[in-house]
Parts: sequence; structure tokens; C-alpha cells
Amino acid sequence: MKNSNQHPHTIVLGLAIEAERKKRRLTQTQLADLSNTSINFVSQVERGKKTAQIGKVIDILKILGLQLVIEKGSAGLVNHHE
Repeated sequence: MKNSNQHPHTIVLGLAIEAERKKRRLTQTQLADLSNTSINFVSQVERGKKTAQIGKVIDILKILGLQLVIEKGSAGLVNHHE
């Protein structure tokens, strides 16, 4: 459910990050460790919480008439299999 701490674009970004994390069978803890962030931060990003940093970037992109596009890239740095 969208609330004032969410932005439509951060929700999409968060869902994409969560889906890829789960596809790679990584926990939020593992992703936080790999990215030198906290579990809380990973959770907030996946929930689409509008942080000052990402929210401002998205607002700037919108002002410039740009959009964030998520495409499948290279294999990435981690492909965790258990």
C-alpha cells in the first residue's frame, strides 16, 4: 500500500531489487553485507521508501524528462546458489 513515504518509482525500483535478490537466493542480511548497508536500509528500499537521496534523484530525472529503466544486465557480482 502506497503511503507518503513512498514514490511510485521507488516502489517499482524496490520490487525489482527484491525480485532479483530472491532470484539469486540472497537474504536481506546477505545483500546488506555485500553492499555495506544495513538490513533496515535494504528493507526500506525494497518497500519503496522514499529516501532523501533516491527521492531527489528520481525527482531530478522527472524534471529532466528522463525515466529510470531497469534492464537485465550482465550476471552481476553475485550469483548465490545453495
